[in-house]
Amino acid sequence: MKPCAWIAVVLAVLFAAGAGFAADMEIIGAGATFPFPLYSKMFDVYGKEYSVKVNCQAIGSGGGIRQLINKTVDFGGSDAIWFPGFIMAHVDGGVCEYS
Repeated sequence: MKPCAWIAVVLAVLFAAGAGFAADMEIIGAGATFPFPLYSKMFDVYGKEYSVKVNCQAIGSGGGIRQLINKTVDFGGSDAIWFPGFIMAHVDGGVCEYS
């Protein structure tokens, strides 16, 4: 997944979270380690603005995919190349996939 596509997914999740949910909400995610410093800063700024805590663990792309499939996180990120429909084939409903 291209870094800018992953950022778009994260921002979409964050925007949805801030657009009508109660304050002090927590969104949990996991995934790629390389872009984590950027995401961490973005989540910090967003959290201060919208009272939404984003807990994202840099555990690697494979770990983020596994946790998304196991439904233990709200979003997962990977810089690995996925074939079309990969996540949709493993997770029932409510998943947006960007490549």
